Amino acid sequence: MTTLPPSDLEGQSGEKALKASADNNPEISVSPAKGKAAAPKAVPEPIARPVSRHVYGNGSHDDVLFSRVRDTTKTNKSLTVKHLQRRLDELGFHEAAADIDGKYGLLTERSVSQWQEKNGHPVGDLTTDQFEEIFKGDKNVKVVLD
Repeated sequence: MTTLPPSDLEGQSGEKALKASADNNPEISVSPAKGKAAAPKAVPEPIARPVSRHVYGNGSHDDVLFSRVRDTTKTNKSLTVKHLQRRLDELGFHEAAADIDGKYGLLTERSVSQWQEKNGHPVGDLTTDQFEEIFKGDKNVKVVLD
Protein backbone atom coordinates (compact mmCIF):
# COMPACT_ATOMS: atom_id res chain seq x y z
CA MET A 1 0.00 0.00 0.00
CA THR A 2 1.37 3.40 -0.93
CA THR A 3 1.29 6.06 1.74
CA LEU A 4 2.32 9.67 1.59
CA PRO A 5 5.21 10.91 3.67
CA PRO A 6 4.09 12.28 7.07
CA SER A 7 4.85 15.84 5.95
CA ASP A 8 2.14 15.56 3.26
CA LEU A 9 -0.42 14.29 5.75
CA GLU A 10 0.32 16.64 8.64
CA GLY A 11 -2.61 18.63 9.89
CA GLN A 12 -5.19 16.52 8.00
CA SER A 13 -8.01 14.70 9.70
CA GLY A 14 -8.20 10.92 9.42
CA GLU A 15 -10.63 11.10 6.49
CA LYS A 16 -8.53 13.63 4.58
CA ALA A 17 -5.34 11.65 5.17
CA LEU A 18 -7.06 8.47 3.99
CA LYS A 19 -8.35 10.23 0.88
CA ALA A 20 -4.87 11.62 0.15
CA SER A 21 -3.39 8.09 0.44
CA ALA A 22 -6.08 6.69 -1.83
CA ASP A 23 -5.45 9.39 -4.45
CA ASN A 24 -1.88 8.12 -4.77
CA ASN A 25 -2.77 4.44 -4.95
CA PRO A 26 -5.26 3.26 -7.61
CA GLU A 27 -5.83 -0.02 -5.76
CA ILE A 28 -7.58 1.82 -2.91
CA SER A 29 -11.03 3.23 -3.40
CA VAL A 30 -12.69 5.61 -1.01
CA SER A 31 -16.39 5.64 -0.44
CA PRO A 32 -17.47 9.28 -0.76
CA ALA A 33 -20.25 8.81 1.78
CA LYS A 34 -18.11 7.44 4.58
CA GLY A 35 -14.53 8.33 3.57
CA LYS A 36 -13.39 4.76 4.26
CA ALA A 37 -11.15 2.65 2.05
CA ALA A 38 -12.82 -0.27 0.33
CA ALA A 39 -10.90 -3.47 -0.26
CA PRO A 40 -9.91 -4.16 -3.90
CA LYS A 41 -12.45 -6.43 -5.57
CA ALA A 42 -11.14 -9.80 -6.67
CA VAL A 43 -12.36 -11.30 -9.93
CA PRO A 44 -13.28 -14.94 -9.36
CA GLU A 45 -11.73 -17.58 -11.61
CA PRO A 46 -14.11 -19.92 -13.46
CA ILE A 47 -14.66 -23.09 -11.44
CA ALA A 48 -14.16 -26.28 -13.40
CA ARG A 49 -16.82 -28.88 -12.81
CA PRO A 50 -15.92 -32.53 -12.22
CA VAL A 51 -15.69 -34.66 -15.33
CA SER A 52 -18.26 -37.43 -15.49
CA ARG A 53 -19.24 -40.08 -18.00
CA HIS A 54 -21.21 -38.65 -20.90
CA VAL A 55 -21.44 -41.11 -23.75
CA TYR A 56 -24.65 -40.80 -25.73
CA GLY A 57 -24.03 -43.74 -28.07
CA ASN A 58 -23.84 -47.45 -27.26
CA GLY A 59 -20.03 -47.74 -27.14
CA SER A 60 -17.36 -46.72 -24.69
CA HIS A 61 -17.01 -43.30 -26.34
CA ASP A 62 -18.58 -41.04 -28.96
CA ASP A 63 -16.72 -39.74 -32.00
CA VAL A 64 -16.55 -35.94 -32.20
CA LEU A 65 -16.00 -34.80 -35.77
CA PHE A 66 -14.31 -31.48 -36.37
CA SER A 67 -16.34 -30.99 -39.57
CA ARG A 68 -19.54 -30.90 -37.51
CA VAL A 69 -18.51 -28.11 -35.14
CA ARG A 70 -19.76 -25.11 -37.10
CA ASP A 71 -23.13 -25.10 -38.77
CA THR A 72 -23.65 -21.62 -40.16
CA THR A 73 -27.41 -22.07 -40.29
CA LYS A 74 -27.47 -22.75 -36.53
CA THR A 75 -30.46 -25.02 -37.04
CA ASN A 76 -28.93 -28.49 -37.26
CA LYS A 77 -28.22 -30.41 -34.10
CA SER A 78 -24.93 -32.24 -33.75
CA LEU A 79 -23.64 -34.72 -31.20
CA THR A 80 -20.22 -33.13 -31.66
CA VAL A 81 -21.55 -29.70 -30.67
CA LYS A 82 -23.38 -31.23 -27.72
CA HIS A 83 -20.08 -32.70 -26.51
CA LEU A 84 -18.33 -29.36 -27.13
CA GLN A 85 -20.93 -27.58 -24.99
CA ARG A 86 -20.57 -30.18 -22.23
CA ARG A 87 -16.78 -30.02 -22.32
CA LEU A 88 -16.64 -26.21 -22.21
CA ASP A 89 -18.93 -26.33 -19.18
CA GLU A 90 -16.61 -28.86 -17.50
CA LEU A 91 -13.65 -26.55 -18.21
CA GLY A 92 -15.37 -23.65 -16.43
CA PHE A 93 -17.08 -21.85 -19.32
CA HIS A 94 -20.59 -22.29 -18.02
CA GLU A 95 -22.51 -20.23 -20.57
CA ALA A 96 -22.25 -23.26 -22.84
CA ALA A 97 -24.21 -25.29 -20.26
CA ALA A 98 -27.24 -23.07 -20.77
CA ASP A 99 -27.08 -23.94 -24.45
CA ILE A 100 -26.58 -27.74 -24.40
CA ASP A 101 -28.87 -28.54 -27.28
CA GLY A 102 -26.41 -29.63 -29.97
CA LYS A 103 -26.71 -26.34 -31.89
CA TYR A 104 -23.73 -23.99 -32.23
CA GLY A 105 -25.55 -20.92 -30.96
CA LEU A 106 -24.55 -17.59 -29.45
CA LEU A 107 -23.78 -18.93 -25.96
CA THR A 108 -21.59 -21.71 -27.37
CA GLU A 109 -19.79 -19.23 -29.58
CA ARG A 110 -19.24 -16.93 -26.59
CA SER A 111 -17.89 -19.81 -24.47
CA VAL A 112 -15.49 -20.84 -27.24
CA SER A 113 -14.25 -17.22 -27.51
CA GLN A 114 -13.74 -17.03 -23.73
CA TRP A 115 -11.86 -20.34 -23.77
CA GLN A 116 -9.66 -19.11 -26.65
CA GLU A 117 -8.90 -15.85 -24.86
CA LYS A 118 -8.07 -17.54 -21.54
CA ASN A 119 -5.78 -20.06 -23.24
CA GLY A 120 -3.86 -17.50 -25.31
CA HIS A 121 -5.38 -18.34 -28.68
CA PRO A 122 -6.64 -15.81 -31.20
CA VAL A 123 -10.40 -15.37 -30.84
CA GLY A 124 -12.31 -16.53 -33.89
CA ASP A 125 -13.09 -19.78 -35.65
CA LEU A 126 -12.09 -22.90 -33.74
CA THR A 127 -9.01 -24.57 -35.27
CA THR A 128 -8.26 -28.28 -35.35
CA ASP A 129 -5.49 -27.83 -32.76
CA GLN A 130 -7.86 -25.96 -30.44
CA PHE A 131 -10.55 -28.61 -30.97
CA GLU A 132 -8.09 -31.31 -29.90
CA GLU A 133 -6.94 -29.23 -26.93
CA ILE A 134 -10.49 -28.76 -25.63
CA PHE A 135 -11.12 -32.51 -25.66
CA LYS A 136 -7.67 -33.51 -24.35
CA GLY A 137 -8.15 -35.98 -21.51
CA ASP A 138 -11.89 -36.42 -22.15
CA LYS A 139 -12.55 -40.16 -21.91
CA ASN A 140 -16.08 -39.77 -23.30
CA VAL A 141 -15.00 -38.93 -26.84
CA LYS A 142 -12.60 -39.75 -29.64
CA VAL A 143 -11.57 -36.70 -31.69
CA VAL A 144 -11.85 -37.18 -35.46
CA LEU A 145 -10.20 -34.49 -37.61
CA ASP A 146 -12.05 -35.04 -40.88
